[in-house]
Amino acid sequence: MTLNEAKTLYQKYNCSLFSIFRECEPRDYEYISSLPPKTLYKWSKEKLMELYGQLKEDGSWKKFSHIVVVFNSAKNRKNLLIVLDALHLVNYSEPKINAIVAGKVTGETVLPFKDGLIYIAYDMGEKKIANELLQFAYKLVSVQTSDSDIKRSFEWTLERCANLETLLNK
Repeated sequence: MTLNEAKTLYQKYNCSLFSIFRECEPRDYEYISSLPPKTLYKWSKEKLMELYGQLKEDGSWKKFSHIVVVFNSAKNRKNLLIVLDALHLVNYSEPKINAIVAGKVTGETVLPFKDGLIYIAYDMGEKKIANELLQFAYKLVSVQTSDSDIKRSFEWTLERCANLETLLNK
């Protein structure tokens, strides 16, 4: 595998070594995971900016979801601010999209697992940004819907928000 092939594969899987491990040949994973962290970070940053540019064009929540995956391999304050800005570029045309994005912000696993952008920001020491993300999550789930599944998702997110708010106010 060449370095360019490695970059292509790494970015194809949104810079997720876990996805590469799960989906690709072991030799590909071994090669990519042995590359210098600076190289992987550079590729992740390129992919993040590519997706961010695409999100600016189409407002796709799917692009935002990919941005979150890529961000996990390029965590720093500057990139967190890009993700925060990306939240405002999503086209929230239906409550289902609000529910999906709220899950990315608050986390999608049962507590005490610490996933989601709010936890990441908090763990990075960015409490102000974590609070901003929390307020955005509250806003996302404040829309009205008659869909019972989405209502349940909103209720779950509100419960998660309350738990996160307790953490952030310590």
